[in-house]
Amino acid sequence: MTPPQPAPDLSGAPAWFVDAVARPQTASRSTTSDGFSIHSVCWNPEDSHKPPLMFVHGYRASTHAWDFIAPWFCEHFRVHALDLGGMGESDHRPEYCLDTFCRDIDAAVSTLGDDPVTLVGHSFGGVALLAYLQQHPQRVKHLVLIDSYIAFPGDEATSSPRKGRPTPYPDYDAILARYVLLPPQPSDPWVFNFMAHHAIRPVAGGWTWRFDVNLPGGKPLPEYTPVLARYSDHIDYISGEHSALVTPDKVRQIAALMAGGRKPVVIPNSYHHVMLDQPLALVAALRALLA
Repeated sequence: MTPPQPAPDLSGAPAWFVDAVARPQTASRSTTSDGFSIHSVCWNPEDSHKPPLMFVHGYRASTHAWDFIAPWFCEHFRVHALDLGGMGESDHRPEYCLDTFCRDIDAAVSTLGDDPVTLVGHSFGGVALLAYLQQHPQRVKHLVLIDSYIAFPGDEATSSPRKGRPTPYPDYDAILARYVLLPPQPSDPWVFNFMAHHAIRPVAGGWTWRFDVNLPGGKPLPEYTPVLARYSDHIDYISGEHSALVTPDKVRQIAALMAGGRKPVVIPNSYHHVMLDQPLALVAALRALLA
């Protein structure tokens, strides 16, 4: 028997956060060119006259990473977010690579109409969007990368999260206690609890992760520096001041590469998961860049 799922503990959360995560969403599905189902959500599907904006989460996350960010953009955009394959509510695949994630993005973007789309990606989601831009430049109007690791020649392979446990945890509290942010960083308890709650799901016999425990890790990221340089007038970059992944030296490398566009925006007192430690500062930065 599948256990019921309790509500996340939002004790101490500010009113704006509670209001944002309570905003209704309309779920939909699209099918990739190789037959897998991709889950996405929209906060204001009735605003079909507005230009589309789509958010893409980081590795092993889901659309819920944007629940308290995306609603701030509904005034000017028709706002969407998708679950990459093997994550959130999207189908699991027998194998994963950047090409399969590009197919996931293309399936979702193709449902938004013929006009080029504004895309925002955090961490690995931004890398997947660079790969998508390389393959489908005509579909991208504007791209914003948030603390995405950009591999340069000579960089070592980035470390990756260990695989999830394949057998269920016995109860909600047991699996919640195993949830961590990678890389580790500070965050308020209410936003941490919200993310942990949406990273798990009940199954017969207990609780398991929403992401596919067979998602790969440990492979070096391809170098997308030529893509970043070529399309820098269509790309903006945001980083966390104290990010453990995108160091100040890396930000300087990215800035030098983006000579044709604006320089990176560094969010003060923020870490890799910028939406978790400085959500309103991230909203302000995105609003300015997307204006």
